[in-house]
Amino acid sequence: MRDVAERLSAMSQERRLFTLRKLPNHLAHSGQVDRLSQIMTNFDFLQAKIGSVKSIDQQPVAMSIGSQPSPPPAAVYEVLEDFQNALTVLPFDHPIRQQIGTLFDTINLHSQSLDRDPTLFVQQMHNALVWHWDETTVLGREMRKAAQSCQRTWLKQRNRPVGAADPALLRTLTAHDNEIRSLSFSVDGKMLASGSKGGSLILWNVEFGQLQRWIVAHRGSVDSIAFSPDGKTLASGGGLYCETVGHSNGTIEVDLR
Repeated sequence: MRDVAERLSAMSQERRLFTLRKLPNHLAHSGQVDRLSQIMTNFDFLQAKIGSVKSIDQQPVAMSIGSQPSPPPAAVYEVLEDFQNALTVLPFDHPIRQQIGTLFDTINLHSQSLDRDPTLFVQQMHNALVWHWDETTVLGREMRKAAQSCQRTWLKQRNRPVGAADPALLRTLTAHDNEIRSLSFSVDGKMLASGSKGGSLILWNVEFGQLQRWIVAHRGSVDSIAFSPDGKTLASGGGLYCETVGHSNGTIEVDLR
C-alpha cells in the first residue's frame, strides 16, 4: 500500500481519523486479508494511528473521594486490538503472519512507553526488530524505511544485544510514585490492582498493561487489596484504618475510623 502518508495527509481531519480507526476492522470483517496484512505492517499508517487517535468518542469516568479520572484508552491500545483482530482472521499459512505477530508482540511490550510518548514508535520498533528482520522481509523493509524518514531525533542502538530477554518478564508497569505494598489479581485474571505506600491504588488491564483507574483514597499505605468473587468490587485496607470499596459503576466509598 503505497503513499499512505500522502493519502492520509490529503484527507480532512474528520475523514483521516475515521480511516485510521475503522479501516483495519473493515478489512478484517470483509475478509480482505492481503490488504489487511499490508496495513498492519505499514509504519506510516501505524505511526499516524498511534500518534493521532485519542479515543475522541470516549470521555473519562467521573470518580469521588479525591480519585483521579480514568484516562481514555490511548491509541496504542486501539492498535493492539487491530492486531488481535488481524491475527484472528489471517490464515496460519499466510506468508507474513509471523511478521505481523512479531510486530504485535513488540508494540505490546512497549505499550506503556508509547502511551506516554507515541513519537518513540520508530525508535522502539527499530531497536527491537532490526537484529532479526533483514531487508528481504516486509517487516524489515518497512522498519528501515521508517527509520530513514523519521524526522524526530531518536536513539539508535548500535550494538546487537547480548543474549535474549528473560521470557518470564511480560512487561514492567510504571505509575506509582512510592513503594508498592500490595497486589491482587481479579478472579478472571483480566485486572490487576496495586496499592502503594503513598496511599494510591491503581487498576490495570492485564492483557495490555494499560492503566484503567487511579484511586487516591487512603491517607496512609495501602497494605491489602482483595477483589470480590464476581470481580465487581474491590476492597482495600491500610494505614490510618482507612478502608476503600470500589464498585463497578466507578464510585468510591470511604470509611475512616
